[in-house]
Amino acid sequence: VTAADYVAGRLMANYIKELNHKEISYFDVGSYDLAVGKRYKGLFDILKDTDIKINHHHSDFTKKTAYEKTKKVVEKEKSTLYIGATDNIAFGIIEALREKNIKIPDEISVAGFGDYEISPLINPPLTTVAFSYEKLGKLAIESLIAAIEGNKSIKAKQIEPKLIVRNSCR
Repeated sequence: VTAADYVAGRLMANYIKELNHKEISYFDVGSYDLAVGKRYKGLFDILKDTDIKINHHHSDFTKKTAYEKTKKVVEKEKSTLYIGATDNIAFGIIEALREKNIKIPDEISVAGFGDYEISPLINPPLTTVAFSYEKLGKLAIESLIAAIEGNKSIKAKQIEPKLIVRNSCR
């Protein structure tokens, strides 16, 4: 049972195209996390044939690292949208942009993936792609119980994500 991370990336990419951003900065966690890598692949596959420039940065799952990396790249790039491969990464991006007195979303938009409990509560509320973690957990437990009971016909299942548009993008 997995989240459809590739689809999540495609959802974000199609939204980016609607917003007409010409340069974006994407912060991911490196190739060791296959699920998060699929988010970038989905985003890249949609945007590769457009005139949108993607600045790809490697971070980790911490807000602190995203904060530090953002402080370094914001002076060098002309991105009008920063995307964190997780909402936690997006929170670090937001903190660094605020420290630089950059208005979100007026000057730079920010988005993430995950729809954490705090994502709608920060200022501005974070645009993100939501995964139904409750549904993922429930299906995983049901599959595990079925396997324990001897069911050999268990099939892989993916949970579809949903784009949640809030006020952190324009």
